[in-house]
Amino acid sequence: MEFSNFKYISFDCYGTLINWEAGIRDAVSKLFTPEHKFEMKEILASFAKWESKFEEECRVRGFRPYYDILTDVLVAVCNDFGIIAHGKSKFALADSVKTWQPYSDSIDALQELSKRFKLVILSNIDDEIFAESNLLLQTKFHSVFTAQQIGSYKPDRKNFEHMLEQLGCEKSEILHVAQSIYHDHVPAKAMGLSTLWVNRKSIFGGSGATPSANASPDFVVDDMKEAAALIMN
Repeated sequence: MEFSNFKYISFDCYGTLINWEAGIRDAVSKLFTPEHKFEMKEILASFAKWESKFEEECRVRGFRPYYDILTDVLVAVCNDFGIIAHGKSKFALADSVKTWQPYSDSIDALQELSKRFKLVILSNIDDEIFAESNLLLQTKFHSVFTAQQIGSYKPDRKNFEHMLEQLGCEKSEILHVAQSIYHDHVPAKAMGLSTLWVNRKSIFGGSGATPSANASPDFVVDDMKEAAALIMN
């Protein structure tokens, strides 16, 4: 497979380009005080369970903004560990997303890849929140497709179909790059897209903040620096 055949590279954002595990940790640490004695990998597993559940419910009950999803996720995660999130504290996670920082390898890799490809974002996020993250990524993307625009959340294939329709490209012209097997690689491969897995292993152990799933990405790298080197070589 020749990377030169691709015209577009689409990216998941949070977990792939933005360090969401650190962001989640910093937000919930305000509620999970030392006496609670919970391991972060257990909190992330709870996050993965509730986030995917609430996103899936949108298919049946109607779309809700990601800010609202994250608010409910934090309340549910806290309940799992016998903690009550009330008042302004229940918004701590949702309010924190716009401050989550890029991985140290993201910005340089994106700038390098932009020299040859049109870069695209396909993210389970709200427009307003991503606008803040985009400033941190210091990258001008050719197109940005959010869950808010599409009205559904990955792993719904509708998100990928929307991206392809809006770009007006063939499946063979786009490479999808993502960390989450569950949200991204399962639906993308089922649709016949080429994918590159940024296998950012959880810094806390376990499967991190996404449900476990199985797919066969076309390429596997450890970070965005390695991704850029592979694609641009």
